[in-house]
Amino acid sequence: MKRLEDKILSSTLKKLDVIQELVVAYVPLEQISYLTSPAPLLKRCYLGFYSTKDIDTDEHTLFAGYAPQLKHLSLLGCGMDWRPLITVNLESLEISEVFLEQEYFLSIKDILEALSHSPHLQSLIISCVFVPSEEPLDSLTVNLPKLKYIKILSSLRGCVQLLGHLNMSLNPRIKVSCHPTEITGSEAQLQDMRSLTSIVHQKTTTESPIRSLRIRKMDSQDDLTITARMTSKSREKERFVIKAPSFGEEESRARESILQILLPRGYSYLQSLDISSHNVTLSDAEWKRIGELDSLREIRINSIHARGFLKVFSMEDEGTQLAGHHDAVNDSSFKVLQILYYQPPRFEDDDIVSADAFRDMLDTSLKARKKLKLKVPTLRHLQGNRFIDMEVF
Repeated sequence: MKRLEDKILSSTLKKLDVIQELVVAYVPLEQISYLTSPAPLLKRCYLGFYSTKDIDTDEHTLFAGYAPQLKHLSLLGCGMDWRPLITVNLESLEISEVFLEQEYFLSIKDILEALSHSPHLQSLIISCVFVPSEEPLDSLTVNLPKLKYIKILSSLRGCVQLLGHLNMSLNPRIKVSCHPTEITGSEAQLQDMRSLTSIVHQKTTTESPIRSLRIRKMDSQDDLTITARMTSKSREKERFVIKAPSFGEEESRARESILQILLPRGYSYLQSLDISSHNVTLSDAEWKRIGELDSLREIRINSIHARGFLKVFSMEDEGTQLAGHHDAVNDSSFKVLQILYYQPPRFEDDDIVSADAFRDMLDTSLKARKKLKLKVPTLRHLQGNRFIDMEVF
């Protein structure tokens, strides 16, 4: 059966001069030579290789570098040189490696130079660990004005270098997933994380501000996931996702606050924040920064966050009594908060706060805010699979 399949495949690949669409899930190594012929009519191509790392790419250029009508190119595990195929007609490109622990044979510089020839690219998926560039890449900034979607899975440094040198004017949907290239919690990794979040923020808020942000811990991996959404005409659209290495609790004293990285002043338009699945205690400084978000109308927290939230919400950290302070209206945190979602613990624990206990703790602060004519948020707590309103006072 396999011989018959190989025979059919070889017969097909010998006719590249007339093929318009080519989809091959697995290209055997012994048939790769057929792919070095020109494909003048080819418009759509998907090729899967198990590994071509041992191939001399100087002697094996995909389609002899000639497929002038190609609009969609998707390659898995391809060690052949595909860069000459990136032309002005290309609309979507996907380059994925089989084994992400191995470095790809091309560098960031190689990729950027190739992408500079595809101004009409609308979709870009890169899943490779590129060889990091040690030289400045400022002159290699690539303009992709029509890009609507970009997904990058690479090393943290690779994500920063690639995304940082792409100009995308349409506010594309962005997904970034990265793994550490440095020791977890190192200053170099932290700097890359700061750069990555800053780059994504800049590229997604130029015209359409981020209005909803979700930060959560993955159940299967110890990664930080950041999902941001932009609200437009009553529809909530996913704007970007970042999956990045966790810095770990043991480095918490030495590292900068993760939320201070993710919530720069540019997030003044943020209206919704969900950290209910982020099971890490936040510092007073982090809560204060969240409370200063001028447009925040909705927040979702869990029992781990209860005490930290209440300390800032009731202004305990400033030693003031809300009800007797004339400047409280101006100084208060969470000024426009309308809805507070609370996710109680699944199991009883001395260190976490039940829904009833949280309601009682919140009662005094809400009464004081009401006297000062400050916004009194609606409290909703999770019961079963849905949130229900909880009367506080």
